[in-house]
Amino acid sequence: MLLPSYCDGPKLAICWWQSLNKTDNVMTSPTRILSSQYYRPLSDFALHIKALSVGGVAQVWQARTGAERPYSQQLLHADARMGLLTVTQGQAYLGEQLLTPGLYITGCQQHSKVLSCAAGTHLLGARFHLAAQGSFIRQPAAEMVNQCIRIDDIDTAPQLHRAARFSEAQPFFDLIKTLSSHLPRQQQVLSGAAIEVCTNSADLAEQLGKTPRTIERYCKHHIGISLRSIHKLQRVARARERIKHQRQTSLTELSYALNFADQAHFSRQFKQVVGLSPRDYQQLKWANRSA
Repeated sequence: MLLPSYCDGPKLAICWWQSLNKTDNVMTSPTRILSSQYYRPLSDFALHIKALSVGGVAQVWQARTGAERPYSQQLLHADARMGLLTVTQGQAYLGEQLLTPGLYITGCQQHSKVLSCAAGTHLLGARFHLAAQGSFIRQPAAEMVNQCIRIDDIDTAPQLHRAARFSEAQPFFDLIKTLSSHLPRQQQVLSGAAIEVCTNSADLAEQLGKTPRTIERYCKHHIGISLRSIHKLQRVARARERIKHQRQTSLTELSYALNFADQAHFSRQFKQVVGLSPRDYQQLKWANRSA
């Protein structure tokens, strides 16, 4: 299963890994390189994504900038998942928010944001499957929507606070593996096929044997937004993938393939999330270089 990517950027050296879920019935190693063509050393800003097949962790990643550029930029996309981000050295901006060394919780983001890194900056991060963070982040997800909050300002498990002082990658990744091994799988109910095929809370409730109100309450508490908003973000994420990997597909065909009402509806929702129209995104020279 290829997870929708959440990073794009001009002139970036990018290496992506494919995510392998244990339920996919794919006999292969826990991680494998998707395609060597996506690694192109075009600048001093390298973003490395590695997907895990353990617990509720979807991806871990790191970004490092050299000393030659004053700032390097990466577009981080919204996909309804929460995560962790730690700056081990240097400083960065996520949108207009300054990130100095320390550990941050990234809530469910509803819009793509630009990550701008100063020279000599090193970041580490992780994204979790939907609702999988609930066992170690005690603050309601709805209070963290569109936020990137320093760990000291959130009620979390003690293990996370120890990560705030990490200055190297391996201890951070070890923490992620430790946390993911304790994530209860019942909190990943919305990360499977159900959310892909059920377009409203009534359909999902019927499939899971719950009431629509329970489903909506679950989404609000564990993810922070409504099921309808989750579908919107994930459908736009799938649209980005199609645009980058099927560049000859017309936007009209794409809008109907992804069950948008029409191309105008598709363009409107895409721009609301990404900040660019599908056509502008399609024309970016770097759009087909990242996964």
